[in-house]
Amino acid sequence: VVRSRLAAEPKLANRRYKPPDADALPPALQVIAHAKEVSHPDSASSWRPS
Repeated sequence: VVRSRLAAEPKLANRRYKPPDADALPPALQVIAHAKEVSHPDSASSWRPS
């Protein structure tokens, strides 16, 4: 359906579109996994002034 629609209306295609780099996904997933291991600061709602 998408191909037929783009064939009918080529101006709908984004000329600047570049597919994501397949080699970038594994390192990105590692960064996310390491970020989840880092301790997060207390939320602002739990802080009460004295």
